[in-house]
Parts: sequence; structure tokens; C-alpha cells
Amino acid sequence: MPVKKPVEWASNISRLLYSYLKQPFCLDMCTTPKLGKPSRTASPYEATIERLREETASSVQPFESHKPTVKRLKLWEIDEPIHCSVVGTCASLTDAKRLAMKVGLKLKPGAEDYAVHGFLVKKTTEDTPFARAFHKLLDSRHQGPLRKVLRTTNSSELLAMWAVFRDNGSISGGYWAIMTCAHVPIVVKEHVFGEVHMLSHLSGAGFAKKLVEAEQLQVALDEAEERLKRNERSAANSINQRDLEIEDLRRELKRLSADERAVPPMQIKSKSVGKLEARLEKLERALICARTRARDAESQARKLTQANARKSNIRSNVSPIRTTASSKRAADQENVGPRTGLKILYVGGRTAQIPHLKQIAEQQDAVLVHHDGGKEESVQRLDSILPSVDCVMCPTDCISHAACLRAKHSCAKHNIQFFPLRNSSQSAFRSAIKGFIKI
Repeated sequence: MPVKKPVEWASNISRLLYSYLKQPFCLDMCTTPKLGKPSRTASPYEATIERLREETASSVQPFESHKPTVKRLKLWEIDEPIHCSVVGTCASLTDAKRLAMKVGLKLKPGAEDYAVHGFLVKKTTEDTPFARAFHKLLDSRHQGPLRKVLRTTNSSELLAMWAVFRDNGSISGGYWAIMTCAHVPIVVKEHVFGEVHMLSHLSGAGFAKKLVEAEQLQVALDEAEERLKRNERSAANSINQRDLEIEDLRRELKRLSADERAVPPMQIKSKSVGKLEARLEKLERALICARTRARDAESQARKLTQANARKSNIRSNVSPIRTTASSKRAADQENVGPRTGLKILYVGGRTAQIPHLKQIAEQQDAVLVHHDGGKEESVQRLDSILPSVDCVMCPTDCISHAACLRAKHSCAKHNIQFFPLRNSSQSAFRSAIKGFIKI
């Protein structure tokens, strides 16, 4: 077979390379395109092209394999300085101990928490059953933060997401997700590690402060319990003393009852006479009060008679004018003169206001009698003053409760009008006295 010229082989190689580069992903081609006449043995150039094609086919992968994937780091693949913070932050020591017992680790009985923590941290630095179980436990607990971090690749977004985790109290989940995702930049991991580290210091300082406060509260609680015990002892002594006094009073009552049964009839008669004399004194005071009211009624009747006479004279001299029933009643009220010569008892109030109140009473042709309501004067004195007055006024804002009730009951007993005033002002007194005079 005649050998082709080099120029023809160069042309064939160029066309072969062009067809190969035009179809780079046609991996199922197993033979070179036939160029020119077929030959039984491949030329050195064709062998070279075939070898290049095979190497290219072995290095090229399907298009789907170029999709970006996010890799997760196993717990024992993380940098060693981070294991301590991961074990201490992402799970409680109780959970870690329970998991260690589950995988068959034997912990020394009575060992301190720090020693147990250090032992378990050392187990997580290698591919051990405990490290695998711990990794699986944290993945199952923090699936939500893991999904969020896996979907985020931007550093600023990752930092903002960590801030949300921190503020919402999801520090353990966010810390686990960020430290085990390989796509998280080292800058973000250093920032998150620094914040968790400082939070552990702040937590330790806060715990020490809480211990001091707890000690102070315990001291205060002990003092309060001691005071309570003293108060209980004092209350028990008071109750015992009261019981003794009650028993003494009962014995005294029995003795008095026996003495009363032994009193001669003459003494009993003298007691009855005393009751009759007290009753007679009350009746005399009531009589004085009735006479005073009778004189007031006679004076009022004379004034009404005079007013009617004046009214008749006016009607006889003036032509009749049609008026309504309301205007007639108003005219009658105007013609009726006010009540004068009244005696008013003012119980309570402010001492500085009494001269002004007496002046107001004098302007209405009335006499004001004052009783301070028990401040300096005796409350029993009201019983001797009430029968000689026409009405009683008590300012409710400046009087003792006992004096006000005593005055009210005495007024009801002697049939005297009682006026409770809303306050001790002059305007309230003036309104009350005008209203009573017009009755």
C-alpha cells in the first residue's frame, strides 16, 4: 500500500481534530471517522488521536455531576479547638452522659462535671461510636437551623442569620449548623465562635452574681423565719394571756351574779327609782323641746296670717291678672317670709370656720351653737344640747364617726331634723341653712 504524503496526513489530522472539538461530549464514539481510503493498520497520527480521545473521555463527566453541592463536616472533622464549645453549647451534660452510657462508655462514679466534659470532648475528636451518636443527636435536634444555613451561601446573610438565632435563644442550633457546614466562610465561623466564647464568660460571671444574690436571699430568709418564730411565740403568749383574762372575767361575772341575787329588796327598789328618775329627766328635756317647737309654730302661723292679709289687700286694689298655676305658687312662696329665731347645732367642722359660720347664721336671723364632735368637748354633752335646738348640721368630711352617729340617733329620738353636709365649707352651710329656713 503506497504511503500518503505528509501534507495529506496533516490535512486529515486537522479535519479530525475539528470534528472532535465540535462534538466534545459524544463519549459513545469508539472509532475515528473514516478519512480517505480505509487501511488495515492505524497510522501513528490516528493512534495519537485515539489515545487523546480516550483520556478526554475518562476525564469528562456528565453535566449533572457539575451541580454545586454543599458538604457537611462530621463532628470529628471539625477543628479541635471547637469541639469543647460544640459539646458544651449544643447539648446539656445530662444528654451527653446518657448518650455515653448508651454507646457503652464507662464514666467514673462521682467524677466532677469538668472531668466528664473533658473526657467526652476527647471522644468527639475521633471517629468513635460516641462521636457518631452525638453527631446524629444534634442533627435530629437542629434540623431547622441546618436547612436555613445550607440554603444560604452569602457571608453577610449568614451573619444576619446568626444574629437572629442568638436573639431568639437558638444559639445551640445555629452554632451547630454553622460549624458543621463546609461552605460557611472561616471569617463567619471565627465571628460566631468569638461570640459564643464571650457569652460563656458572661454566663459564668452572671452565675457567680446569682450565687452571691442567692446567699444574700438565704440570709434574709433565715432572718424572716426567725422573726416569724418570734411573732408566733408572742402571739401564743398573747392568746394565753387573753384566755387567762377571760377566765378571770368569767369568775368575776359569776361572783357579781351571786352578789346580785343576794342584794336585799330595798336596794333593788332604789335601783328602780334611779331608772325612773333618769326617764323623767329625758321626758323633761323632750317637753322643753316640744315647747320650743310650739313657739316656733305659733310665730310661723302669725307670719303666714300677716302674709295672707297683705296678699288679700293687693288683690283688692289691683285688677285681676290671669296667671298660671306655677306663677301663683311662686308668688305665694315669695310672700311667705323666712323662718327666723332658729337655733342650729353645728357638730364637728374646722375651728377656724366657726366665726364665719356664726356670721352667716346671724344674717339669716339664726343662732349657731357649736360642738367640736369630741375633740375637746365630751360627746355625751350632745344629749343635753339637742333638746333645745331646731336642727343639727354635721360636715361629713371633718367629724368623728361616733359623734356623727350619736347626733343622728339623738335627732331621730327627739324628732329633730338632721342635715349631713357634704363638707365643712361656708357655701355648704349657707345652702343648708337657707334650705331649712324655707321649709
